[in-house]
Amino acid sequence: MSQITTDEGENAKNLRSAERFFLYTSRSAFLFAVADDDLVRDDCSAILRFSLLGKGKTIRIHDWERDGEGLYPVEQLRRLTQKYPDTDGLILCGLDAALCHNPHFLEQLNFGREALSSFGIPILFWLRSDAMRKLNWEALDLFSQRAIGTLYFTAEGESGDDAAIVDKVDETDIDKPLQRALEARLQLLQHQLEEAEQRQDDPAERANDVVPELLRLYARLPGNSRAVQLLLERYQHDFDEMTKATDEYQKALKIKAELDSAVTWLHISDLHLSDRGSYDQEVILRALVASVKQFRAEGRVPDLIVVTGDIAHSGRAEEYQQATLFFDDLLAAAGLDKRRLFVVPGNHDVDRKAGRFLPRTLDNDQDADEFFDPAGVAIRNQFQKLQAYSAWYNSYFAGVRSFFVDSTCSAVEVVQVRQSRVAVLSLNSALFSIDDHDHGK
Repeated sequence: MSQITTDEGENAKNLRSAERFFLYTSRSAFLFAVADDDLVRDDCSAILRFSLLGKGKTIRIHDWERDGEGLYPVEQLRRLTQKYPDTDGLILCGLDAALCHNPHFLEQLNFGREALSSFGIPILFWLRSDAMRKLNWEALDLFSQRAIGTLYFTAEGESGDDAAIVDKVDETDIDKPLQRALEARLQLLQHQLEEAEQRQDDPAERANDVVPELLRLYARLPGNSRAVQLLLERYQHDFDEMTKATDEYQKALKIKAELDSAVTWLHISDLHLSDRGSYDQEVILRALVASVKQFRAEGRVPDLIVVTGDIAHSGRAEEYQQATLFFDDLLAAAGLDKRRLFVVPGNHDVDRKAGRFLPRTLDNDQDADEFFDPAGVAIRNQFQKLQAYSAWYNSYFAGVRSFFVDSTCSAVEVVQVRQSRVAVLSLNSALFSIDDHDHGK
């Protein structure tokens, strides 16, 4: 998919020309820009709008097809400028789509050129190459009144000094200059929305003016899916039917649906808690709890917390007192209860003195069958070296679940996470651990 770049190429020069057009035109004037890729057009429009907003100019973007309500072109713009009297300029999109439904659209524009001039503001018309050729025939009078030369943002338009080739890149491969431009626009929009919320402006106006562009930027930039979800939830009752019909809104709904059905978890391990404590241990664990608390404030809450081994450093009872304090803090930070916390032991949860004379492994299938025979005692003897861990586990998870001492597998536990049912099977891979040289034995 095509994207613009913001380096010193022709497209960047064209953007500066368009910006100067809006900045220094104090009367009615027309400018025409050609882009055969909607993404290029949308990016350029948004960059112009928010760049000019930072310079005191309020530019409105109007889509002929989406926002037209079946009205004649001039009447559409008249109603728009009446609704927003602070409008300093217009960017007009969707002309090609409007032509598909109304073959006389260009003729109507041409006929209404004097009425367009009466608005007294600069107007930028976006169109594709095919529509540009029609414009020369069906709206020549309008086109001849352009303020400067046509700006081309594709390789398919008219040849000439204004032509610019738009780089073809993968949709997920955003070049650095463009990403910086998008992030700058995102920050400006976020600030604008925050100010509007502080002023307690009409939520419906915010939802149908600032929020759609925020949704589009969140969808474009990686790592913002949760922000899309929160924004939709916050303004779900304020969107009008016109906004709900936009591509931005529909894409945002898909992102929200994916998140609503997704299951998230926090996975940690190798805590190596010690009753002796250490500076590193305190710093790291406090930072972890603080991060989880911050994520929760931002709306990013894990559905499950999974801890895969080495809760203690040497499997002694005193060390698990630290585990109780840490897990209490972690669950409080995440806003979860113990039913959403799953813990299995690691080789450092083994009391190595207690396991010194126990077998490290089983030599054959017959030994394994006898060892794991529920009627036997061998497997229970093996659990002696996990006695401190087992005692802490059964105390901490009392009323939730108990530690399994007759198998290396727990019972399957089913957790309901929104629309999903998640089956959790806890495995004990530390049963035969003896020391730091267990690997491969």
